[in-house]
Amino acid sequence: MAAEIRGRSFLFLCLASVVASQTQPNNDQKQILLRIKQEWGGEPALDSWNDDTSTTYCHWPGVGCAADGSVVNITLSDQTWTRITRPIPASLCDLKNLTHLDLSYQRIHTRFPTSLYNCFSLQSLDLKQNGFVGAIPADIHRLSPRLTLLDLSGNNFTGDIPPNIGRLTAIQTLWLHANLFRGSFPAEIGNLSRLQQLGLAYNSFAPMRIPSEFGKLTKLTFLWMTKANLQGEIPASFAQLTGLTQLDLSENSLTGAIPAGIWGLPNLQYLYLYSNNLSGSIVIDGTIGALGLVEIDLSMNRLTGSIPDDFGKLKKLSLLYLYYNRLSGEIPASIGKLPSLSTLRLFSNGLAGVLPPELGKNSPLVDIEVDDNMISGELPDGLCDRGAFNSIVVFNNTLTGRIPPSLGKCSKLNNFQIHNNRFSGELPDGIWSAINLTTVMVSNNTLSGTLPEKLPWNLTRLEIENNRFTGSIPSSADRLQVLLGSNNMFSGELPSSLAGLLSLQTLDMGGNMITGRIPEDISLLKSLNELDLRHNRLTGEIPASIGLLPVLTSLDLSVNHLSGPIPWEMGNLKLNYLNLSYNQLTGKIPATLPSRAYDQSFVSNPGLCASNSYVNVSTCRSESGGLDRGLRNLFFVLGAVVLLVVLAFAIYARRDHKKKRNGGDLAAWELTSFQSLDITESGILRGIREENVVGGGGAGKVFKIDLGDRGVVAVKKIWNCRNLGSRLEKQFQSEVQILGSIRHKNIIKLLCCLSGADSKFLVNILLDSEFNARVADFGLARMLVKPGEPDTVSVIAGSFGYMAPECGYSTRLNEKVDVYSFGVVLLELTTGREANNDGEQCNLAEWAWRQLEEGAELTDAIDTAIRDSPYMDDMTTVFKLGFLCTETLPSRRPSMKEVLQILLRCHRPGGVSYSPIAEQDVAAPLLRANTGSRRQKPSHGGGGDHDDNIMACDV
Repeated sequence: MAAEIRGRSFLFLCLASVVASQTQPNNDQKQILLRIKQEWGGEPALDSWNDDTSTTYCHWPGVGCAADGSVVNITLSDQTWTRITRPIPASLCDLKNLTHLDLSYQRIHTRFPTSLYNCFSLQSLDLKQNGFVGAIPADIHRLSPRLTLLDLSGNNFTGDIPPNIGRLTAIQTLWLHANLFRGSFPAEIGNLSRLQQLGLAYNSFAPMRIPSEFGKLTKLTFLWMTKANLQGEIPASFAQLTGLTQLDLSENSLTGAIPAGIWGLPNLQYLYLYSNNLSGSIVIDGTIGALGLVEIDLSMNRLTGSIPDDFGKLKKLSLLYLYYNRLSGEIPASIGKLPSLSTLRLFSNGLAGVLPPELGKNSPLVDIEVDDNMISGELPDGLCDRGAFNSIVVFNNTLTGRIPPSLGKCSKLNNFQIHNNRFSGELPDGIWSAINLTTVMVSNNTLSGTLPEKLPWNLTRLEIENNRFTGSIPSSADRLQVLLGSNNMFSGELPSSLAGLLSLQTLDMGGNMITGRIPEDISLLKSLNELDLRHNRLTGEIPASIGLLPVLTSLDLSVNHLSGPIPWEMGNLKLNYLNLSYNQLTGKIPATLPSRAYDQSFVSNPGLCASNSYVNVSTCRSESGGLDRGLRNLFFVLGAVVLLVVLAFAIYARRDHKKKRNGGDLAAWELTSFQSLDITESGILRGIREENVVGGGGAGKVFKIDLGDRGVVAVKKIWNCRNLGSRLEKQFQSEVQILGSIRHKNIIKLLCCLSGADSKFLVNILLDSEFNARVADFGLARMLVKPGEPDTVSVIAGSFGYMAPECGYSTRLNEKVDVYSFGVVLLELTTGREANNDGEQCNLAEWAWRQLEEGAELTDAIDTAIRDSPYMDDMTTVFKLGFLCTETLPSRRPSMKEVLQILLRCHRPGGVSYSPIAEQDVAAPLLRANTGSRRQKPSHGGGGDHDDNIMACDV
């Protein structure tokens, strides 16, 4: 009995000991957590961490425990919480069993927390998407030797990545992308033999090669180095990366050929090498080991040769991008047999032959883009066989024949671009039944047939000009914004009600056989910006309601049979272009239509007259039937007086000529100053000598004048040779007052304006002490045109080489004139030539286009002084943008908003988190420089390219 009692007592003592051993650590863990909260300054995210006994600390938000109650996991990355902003407390490492620390997506803006070196059990450290600053410590290897994951991406770390990071030998995942590193990354990373995932993308490293030591990372599955300023060739040692499933080296400056060993990697699934300077042919050496390839993107390089037939062995291939290269030959027929192919983009190469005849029959094909090549033959008839097809873009080729009827079965079709080919026949009826159809561009073929009365509800763009379509104009299209149907054979009347076309912004139906009147309810089209009905058979009067279109800027009703007066309401319109010529209009032109803007807008309307001066329009007679004899005599006397005054003035001017050459009477000059400076009229006028001329433009010469200790200034003389009217004088003074008040680093610092009887001088600091260039002219010279004078080419102010072609033949000018001038500046920057092309017979824009049309390499046009720069590919991109901006047709030029988008994306933000498959930046149709059809004579309408994303670049 005593023995039994002793045994029970011993068991009780053992149980008490176990309970005590568990309770004590648990109490310690809770106290540590409360201390962490206190040291963290009571961050709102930790409000639930308190001494309340109703819940155990293991159930506190963000806390994870092991079975014995020890804290092993702190995860505070939930973005729905209030984010932590204060430094990481050192007491975190008092949690001796802490293996996982996740503080991602917070707002901690300190240097790297070296206190974490004391967290000896740490296996995973995730600090991504914070605001950490400074350099990664050189002794980073002092982190836990058990660390397998280190994520510092999406922060503001700078400097170099330290070599000692290669001593964290247990690391399997290392994310350092999207920081502000401007130094180097070490070859010692190649010592991380267990590394499986490495992200160095979106960092502005100093230009450097990929270390060959990276070839030792045989367990690496994902290598992400997009936009890391890489140069040189891809190391041949990459052939040893047998575990690699995704390789992304896109948007760098890599050169040379693609190593053949890349194609032998047995596990490779995703290969992204786009936007580099890779050259040579794609060589597979007859065998291809990477049979599991799912996506290949080699676009925007300089690859030559043909597309390997071995690509047809890639049975898992879903996406193939080879656009913007220099590939030639035919598209292998084997590509049409790939069972998984969904997207094929081969545009802007030199490919010939026919499209693979089995394309779409064997795979769930979604879209193809093969535009801007030399492809002939007919479209394959199996594109829609699998039911997923939604986009075909094949414009600018030499395709022929009829559109396959099977395309009418593409229920998911949304993008149909086949313009500038040689297609004939009718469009399949089923195309108009595709409920998701948004874009139809079939211009410049020989297509025929009619349009449905009601277009698909989702259609926004319909371009069918220069074909043989007949019938009537559709009366209903819910979302249609652009309808370009000129030069067809449409007949009948315009829809009696335009209520079904309320979204229209551009309507161009010129060159057809449309009859009847312009509907009165045209005022319903509140978004209409351009209306072109020229060369038709319209009759009746111009409806007064046309003057109620709030955003109309271009109106062409010429060459019709319109009659009656011009509605005075049209004076309310803000038109850049107006053409009512060759009609039967009568009566007086509204005085609110200025003659300078619409000088030739009314020719060949014999019944029109005007109080202003228009070409071929007579002056309206007064109601009295003419001037009486007394009034004529009065005019005769006044004319004689004027003649005497002119003679007296000539004598005076001759006597005063020498005086004026030296500045004349200083009292005749008015100095308006915008800065606190000591500049006098005489100081400026003494420097106006030919030996001081440093340049000139369309408005006058520019003189360099040394004012002694007051510095050197540039003075632009604006010629006028007459006094301005009081209104224009006030306007000019107002403009220079505004210009003088502007403070911007790239806008001129206007010091003063000196006004005289026949000229004006603007004093422009054009280049400051830091050699920052300044924008100057601002079009002030245009104000100097005499009121009532015709706005002819001779009085359009502008410098030769910068002026758009339409300035020479039309008054139909808009903001695309400025786009042209900006394009010339881009060409100047990249070629080193002057806008007037150094005195050559053609200006710089024409010279650049000739280089392209004659097959010259774009790189040969780049300024030799910068041709060896590592940013050569980026400079050719800006060169291409200059091409686009200097298109002969204004409608083909991008808007300044689009130009700005391209240049802004040249500095695409780097603060992005990684994804296992890097998101693609689909390329740049806007920057495609077409060598065949872009330099056309001016015409109405215009075609367009893809509406894809815009190319990213480093400028």
